[in-house]
Amino acid sequence: MSIEPLVHPDEVDMVAQTHPATLENLAATPDDGRTHELIDGEIVVSAARTFGHQLVSQLMNGHLFDWVREHGTGLALAAPTDVVLDNIQVLQPDLLYIADDNRGEIVDGRFHGAPDLVVEIVSPTSRSRDSIVKPMRYARFGVREFWLVDPDHRSITAYDLVDGLYTERLADTDGSLASGVMGGLRVEPEALFAEVDRVIARRRPIS
Repeated sequence: MSIEPLVHPDEVDMVAQTHPATLENLAATPDDGRTHELIDGEIVVSAARTFGHQLVSQLMNGHLFDWVREHGTGLALAAPTDVVLDNIQVLQPDLLYIADDNRGEIVDGRFHGAPDLVVEIVSPTSRSRDSIVKPMRYARFGVREFWLVDPDHRSITAYDLVDGLYTERLADTDGSLASGVMGGLRVEPEALFAEVDRVIARRRPIS
């Protein structure tokens, strides 16, 4: 990912800071139902996750949780979980996986360190942040595997960290994606989005 990191002002609110904000400032931010993150010392506030976003997240998390339960190793978590990369970088990925041998620590309900795998689900109001800004920070701090789920394009892309940069992992011939970090984990994008369609169809009133 070599695209310049940009956060467009119409996508998120950047809380003005005379000096770089820190984890302490972020922790003092009132809970207003929105997502609060710390990027390069700026508190970034974005809209609460939508129903569709959460549905995709739940289905993806099912894959991660089932793998953890089957293998009896690691920890899978869903948002809202703060990931403290350093004192001015605190992100909230949609999903994350932490291996048992990960040296990070959970302190005061936050994970301090780099997860082994992170999943971001693209929101229309924060597309550049989800697909460019945050992945660049994950790569910088050593997140070994990154998955980008784009509901609008009905796509899932997996990336491996190679020499400090994310390199796309090719899908198998059947279209499924396999994880390198979570050996044996496999996700079929077509099947996942078909399930999203089925759930949404059940929730629509019959006219």
